[in-house]
Amino acid sequence: MAKIIRKWWPVFLLPTLVAFIIGFVIPFCQGLYLSFCKFTTINKAEWVGISNYLKAFQDTQFRSAFVFTAAFTVVSTVLINVCAFVVALTLTRRIRGTNLFRTVFFMPNLIGGIVLGFIWNILINCVLSLLGKPLLALNTTAGFWGLIILMCWQQIGYMMIIYIAGLQSIPGELIEAARIDGASARQILFRVKIPNVMPSITICLFLTLTNSFKERHWPGQSGTILYYGDCHFPDSTPGDSLQGGAAVMVKRRTVADWIWIVMLSLLCLVWVYPVVMILLNALKVETAITTGGAFQLPTLETFAGLDNFVNAIQAKGFLDAFATSLVITITSVALILVCCSMCAWFITRVNNRLSKLCYFLFVFSMVVPFQMLMFTLAATADRLKLNTPWNICIIYLGFGAGLAVFMFAGFMKSIPIEVEEAAMIDGCNPLQTFFRIDLPVLKPTLISVGILETMWVWNDYLLPYLVLDRKKYTTVPILIQYFKGSFGKVEMGPTMACIILTVLPIIVLYLFCQKHIIKGVVAGAVKG
Repeated sequence: MAKIIRKWWPVFLLPTLVAFIIGFVIPFCQGLYLSFCKFTTINKAEWVGISNYLKAFQDTQFRSAFVFTAAFTVVSTVLINVCAFVVALTLTRRIRGTNLFRTVFFMPNLIGGIVLGFIWNILINCVLSLLGKPLLALNTTAGFWGLIILMCWQQIGYMMIIYIAGLQSIPGELIEAARIDGASARQILFRVKIPNVMPSITICLFLTLTNSFKERHWPGQSGTILYYGDCHFPDSTPGDSLQGGAAVMVKRRTVADWIWIVMLSLLCLVWVYPVVMILLNALKVETAITTGGAFQLPTLETFAGLDNFVNAIQAKGFLDAFATSLVITITSVALILVCCSMCAWFITRVNNRLSKLCYFLFVFSMVVPFQMLMFTLAATADRLKLNTPWNICIIYLGFGAGLAVFMFAGFMKSIPIEVEEAAMIDGCNPLQTFFRIDLPVLKPTLISVGILETMWVWNDYLLPYLVLDRKKYTTVPILIQYFKGSFGKVEMGPTMACIILTVLPIIVLYLFCQKHIIKGVVAGAVKG
């Protein structure tokens, strides 16, 4: 079968590979080359060897930034993984409200980077103002811990899903055997559960390390999705069926469960408050939105109704920006789903050097920060005229292929090859086999990847900002920075209204499709 599929490489592999070369390989190679050059523009570069690296390490500002980033990475990695594991462990106790808790903790992943920056800059500056402390721009310590809090707020829910998947995959027989042998809850945790969720721990550590060090927000974007065999979340709450599909064991709800419910409820209020605060201030008049009054509820004197939303829509071309974002998101996500699923099928079915090399490059692209590529990628897109909402999807396909191919390939490995061989014996060609046999089976993962890629593309700020002609086209995340009056004064009311309007569509999409996201996270497998 592999010989037959290999002849179809122009159909299955070539489209994704060409986009990947345009969106990643060429910009990466150019960026790597320019790091050894002295240049004023990309086209005027003079080779200087490793002198740029020597100057960088001799520069005190670079060394200080490196130490700051390293400290931020270590602290955020430890806090995110410890907190995510504790929350995941709690949500497998079969307590009430598990679905709600899981939804609230995951929701920060829906918010894009520039929106996160606005929300937390406003929130932390208001807190510092109330405490009489210098604002973030003047307070390095507050800036450091502000970044830590923001990173934890955004990442804990995502890692929690991965840890829950790992805990749910532990065979119930192991837990029961440990209990019969007299193991305490602490011994079961450290000698049974933690050793069996090491794949989850490894992936989560990798994700948090790369995301923290790159300080880059993901696709979807936040990183990579871990898949786990046929393990799945029940429709009610995790833990209604014990790990590994063991028989249901009814137990009396203990005082400890109610304590956890109260603690998680309070934590959920903290989790949703940043968005709620933005919504409340979007309903205020401009003069009432101050650092000292940001936490106050609207009153009769300060209530502005929907005026800020109307101003946000009418004053800055919000509808045009919304339409541009919609076109980019729909075309990019559709292209990623079709091309990357076909590419992943080819890679998993044709085991040759080209397939292995392509898969390695796709996975490698997941750890490369966008900042390394952004200037060379913008120049490449400009040369190829890929700078309109209608063809920027090729850039998104190239840069986003790594994660999508990795996810699809993980699921493809679990599909029996015998079914495909039977289809080909019955006269199907590889294209018919893929669309009639594999694609229907792939539906849960397609939905999951589609939603996650939609979150990434819709919230993306840097790529459209660098590539598009901003005199003609503006996306919704770019529009947020345009709410400035004279002398750089930010129009806070319309800005906060625009933030809510930006986040609202993706939150609605998530609420309708969250089951598909969760099933996609735990439906496949990291194999091979």
